[in-house]
Amino acid sequence: MFKDHLANRQYGQMRDRGLISKTMGVVAGGPFEDKIEKIASVKLQGDNGLLEVATALYEALTAKGGDRKWETRPVFLLDYADRNVALIGITGAPIESRAFAIVGAGNDDSRSDLTCPGLDHAAAFPFAILLTRTGEEITIYMVDSMFRMKMYFEDAGKMKFAANMRMPGSIENEVRDKVEESLY
Repeated sequence: MFKDHLANRQYGQMRDRGLISKTMGVVAGGPFEDKIEKIASVKLQGDNGLLEVATALYEALTAKGGDRKWETRPVFLLDYADRNVALIGITGAPIESRAFAIVGAGNDDSRSDLTCPGLDHAAAFPFAILLTRTGEEITIYMVDSMFRMKMYFEDAGKMKFAANMRMPGSIENEVRDKVEESLY
């Protein structure tokens, strides 16, 4: 399909340990377990279970689709209610296009003449929010957005990372707000 652009070497970062270091020694790094954040919780009502809450949240997030800067919206719902878990995938066209433009060719000048050199980072989207059930409570988590961006887009370079440091928090705040508005 893209025979003129076959790659014979790896793109992106290589990790030789599980710990992601901090950018400029101050942001985004640390153990993964410390980067999972609780964004909301709700008590079950009536006969509702995890799947009912996840479905209602998915539908409410769909209804709130394009009403904010990042136009976050759900794109999938995976039901693992038998394990007391559900996942909702979230993305938005403004997030993806901005992220791909920021990373560009990254630290690899040989990709700079490609039409969309950052497209190889498409695996970063959608990101997920996790719903878990413990007793009669549903708790909703997501991975810290700054950590996620560092994990997927570190090869954009430190200057681009620093210039766009507000983006991850802005995305996270939008998702938190929409989840809270949908649940309460």
